[in-house]
Amino acid sequence: MTVFKPEGWRIHSDENRHACRSLPALQEAAEKGLIKIQKYEDMSEGKLSWIEHTMQEEYASAEKKPEYQHFLKGKFSFIK
Repeated sequence: MTVFKPEGWRIHSDENRHACRSLPALQEAAEKGLIKIQKYEDMSEGKLSWIEHTMQEEYASAEKKPEYQHFLKGKFSFIK
């Protein structure tokens, strides 16, 4: 089983690459134990803090990519 670490998504197999293409495939991969899906509201305070810090940095570093910044703002309400 592939373990996803806080540094980012790791896609190590054809199954995982396929699973990332659709929600039913993601659910099936999770049921088979190929990937782990964790709900945002079930994450620890530490992980949530890491996400906020990392996404703020990601937004700041995407200065020359306004489309990406727009995407990040739409996904993470704490980005101002």
